[in-house]
Amino acid sequence: MSENNQDQYQVVLTGQVKSGYSKANVIKQVAELFQTSRERISPFFQGKAAVIKSHISHKRAFQYKSKLDELGAEVELERIPVAEVETSFSMVPEGEEQTPYNELQQRISNGEQVACGQCGHLQTLAPNCESCGKPLIGITVSAAPETPSAKTSAKMIILSLIIIVLVAAGIFSAYFFK
Repeated sequence: MSENNQDQYQVVLTGQVKSGYSKANVIKQVAELFQTSRERISPFFQGKAAVIKSHISHKRAFQYKSKLDELGAEVELERIPVAEVETSFSMVPEGEEQTPYNELQQRISNGEQVACGQCGHLQTLAPNCESCGKPLIGITVSAAPETPSAKTSAKMIILSLIIIVLVAAGIFSAYFFK
């Protein structure tokens, strides 16, 4: 889990000095720790709690607490929970409406015809081939062959008839003109 998804913490000075420590000495050492003046640090020890570090990891917050405890300052750590965002389940990442997965779903719902890349069976696009059962998604799915136009069909019929006539003529001439 990345740090961005983990709870963060804030370090809070309670405004008190631990018993057995000198307030002036604690202010001096905390000022040195934060590389600032005593005048800037002393308001943090007037009995009111104050956040001195915010939105840091637990490890980093604990390091601050340990050092400030060692110097005699009363310190608390407060957890800042990661805001929970209400989400809906989706296989499509937000902002990526046109993904290959989404396009495939759209093609399936439109009833697109495809030929299986494994066995060549022509069928409506589906996850698996109806003939061989192989997944169509993992196989290169080619578009179904286009149906020939009427013009192309007529050319094919004429070509076939010419071939038949030539073959028949060859057989006829071979049989009668020996």
